[in-house]
Amino acid sequence: VQATGQSPYSMTVPEMGGGMTASTARAAIMKFGGIKVQRFGFVRKFKKGRSAHDVGPSLTGPITPMGGDGAIFFNRISTSLGNAVDNLVDFKPDIIIANVGLHLLHLQNFGREVDNIVPWLGYEDTLEKMVEAAEAAGAEVLLLKTTNFVCPMKYSGSWLRGSMLYAKDDMETLNNCFMSYRKTFPTTVVGDADIMDYCKYGVIDNRGSNRLNQRLYRFVENARGRHPSLKMAVYNDHDLQSCETTVAKDGRHHHPINLARARLLGNYLDCLYGWDGLHKKVELDIA
Repeated sequence: VQATGQSPYSMTVPEMGGGMTASTARAAIMKFGGIKVQRFGFVRKFKKGRSAHDVGPSLTGPITPMGGDGAIFFNRISTSLGNAVDNLVDFKPDIIIANVGLHLLHLQNFGREVDNIVPWLGYEDTLEKMVEAAEAAGAEVLLLKTTNFVCPMKYSGSWLRGSMLYAKDDMETLNNCFMSYRKTFPTTVVGDADIMDYCKYGVIDNRGSNRLNQRLYRFVENARGRHPSLKMAVYNDHDLQSCETTVAKDGRHHHPINLARARLLGNYLDCLYGWDGLHKKVELDIA
């Protein structure tokens, strides 16, 4: 895949199974050259030539990274943050792209019952751990990705019904949400006001996404002063996304525009890292 426009680099994608499509682009390793780039979020380490099936179901087809020591993928199910930090330190990337947010959001009592209220409340603590991990790994650049645009109009069934009720702050819906979490978490862990905030603002809709992104921008603005040696920025692909870039019965993933998102990411790297004196290529995992 050749990049177009003004940027002084190209993107090449290794062969993946039956070839490159918009859907398989998300699992591609793209090489702009000389710099290691790690996407912090999805993690098994594998060497060149191993099948993606050896590292988890999220990838399809054989992947052969072009040079380097292979790649690292982070599987949000099987790998703890501690394991991720250890692998990052071992890999010693120059650039890290970190992503957390979408899986913290709920549709409680409507088919997406998640117990992520504590990590949602502690979102900034998780971001701080990512910053500390980047410093421990010796990275020069950390990009913290926005939470995706969410389009509930693409939902169906109970998800659609629930999102409509949460969107209008239906009190019965909010109270039922509150009671379900109050039964799960003792008052010593989570207060009443925190539960109600999560029920109202932690929904997997665009209000929930925007709330996390507002917190993300505030965090980065404050964290730059605490970590002056690390180049840190928000990678905002949220604003590329809309109801037109996701599909029916999904509403929250935007794979049809993955190549545009990769191009945007390249522009961020161009600004933050610079290409003078480099080979103008990077190993990059887009998930």
